[in-house]
Amino acid sequence: MNDSLSIIVPVRNAEAHLHRQMHELLELLPDLTSDFEILIVDDGSTDHTADTARELAREYPQLRLICHGEPRGRDIAVKTGLSSAQGQTILVQEDFADVSPTHLRRLWSLRDNPQIVMARSQRQAGIFDSALLERLTTWGLALRNLARRASPGGIQMIRRDAAQSLAGANAVIQGDANIAVCTTAPIDRL
Repeated sequence: MNDSLSIIVPVRNAEAHLHRQMHELLELLPDLTSDFEILIVDDGSTDHTADTARELAREYPQLRLICHGEPRGRDIAVKTGLSSAQGQTILVQEDFADVSPTHLRRLWSLRDNPQIVMARSQRQAGIFDSALLERLTTWGLALRNLARRASPGGIQMIRRDAAQSLAGANAVIQGDANIAVCTTAPIDRL
């Protein structure tokens, strides 16, 4: 099993939050695997995002910076990251909100299922602070019914070998309120 991981973080004008976000990822990712990289794709920022990312990349060899000279859009930034990613499992941060460690671990655990091509974790909308929900979820309390409504965003996982073999295959999408999974065949339980 190849435990290499690439996480793609497309950003634009994220100078104010980039340092904190990268440190959070750098604290969490070694718990998943020692073989990881973080690809920051700067989509033509007009602030000092690229300078901040370069400074972080000098300090942390797991970080790489790719810059677009002008804004090309989030989808192109993700494609740029995908073309440079070296990991067998690829995570794409869909927005710049905090990444849920629980959802990240759950997505990472799905990488071994040969039928899963892609899985997505969505941010939960609700009346509670996200840090409080994270702790309660980690403790195993049954709060799922309070946070059923999901908003766009979150993080997604892609298995490189499964995605490459999907050409022409039928995909099935299933899941729960927190994790949606795209598989090559129905699976009984995640």
